[in-house]
Amino acid sequence: MRGSSNHLGYSTMSEEIQYLDEELTDLCAEIRKGVDELTSSKKLTADKRQDKISHLNNRISRAKQVFHSFKVEQRELSKDEAREYEQKGSAHNQVISKLVNDLNWAKQAGDRDELMAGGKPAGAFNPDENSANQIVEHAKGVQDESMQSINRSKKLIDKSEKLGVETASKLKEQTEQMKRIYDSVDGIESNLKRADKIMRAFMKRMATDKLVLCFILLMVIGIVFIIAWKATHPGGKNDGKEDLNSASQKV
Repeated sequence: MRGSSNHLGYSTMSEEIQYLDEELTDLCAEIRKGVDELTSSKKLTADKRQDKISHLNNRISRAKQVFHSFKVEQRELSKDEAREYEQKGSAHNQVISKLVNDLNWAKQAGDRDELMAGGKPAGAFNPDENSANQIVEHAKGVQDESMQSINRSKKLIDKSEKLGVETASKLKEQTEQMKRIYDSVDGIESNLKRADKIMRAFMKRMATDKLVLCFILLMVIGIVFIIAWKATHPGGKNDGKEDLNSASQKV
């Protein structure tokens, strides 16, 4: 009966991890397709590209959660099944790591392209073939594009500064939290030492109290013995006096 229940349990675990394996495969394929589109497409606007990056980051987070569940279910499998899914888990982990790196690379490449987009001229321009007004208009266009490029650069710098401030703030909070944990651990250790000293003093006091109780008990036993002896020999003292009187009379 136990063997059948174990077999049923392994079967249920096998079905669950198989479902997770398929979900991981689908997620990785979806993320790979999105990263390829992000890398190859040059027509995406900055907002659409940011939305697509955000969506892919969410899918990667979901893939990591599923992979964590996959590893948990793997521990409940039999040895043979665990060996098979251990290889699949390693492959999934490598794919997820590569997707994360590829997405970061695509994001950085897109930022560079966006930064440099304003510096490219709209087309070949020959001053000799254009009038003065056209030259001025073209110069204004180039200047406007340069200003737009500068503004985009400022926005990227502002984002980087905000990210740096947030990161520093989080690091500070984590440092303070770790300090509080260390202080709490020191306090617990101090309380444990104090409790140990109190227990030792209590044990010493108990030992001293036991000695006092033993002496009192011996005294009580002695008193009881004397009382009992007196009770069983009430005339012992008078008999001794009578013997002394009879001996003096004979003399």
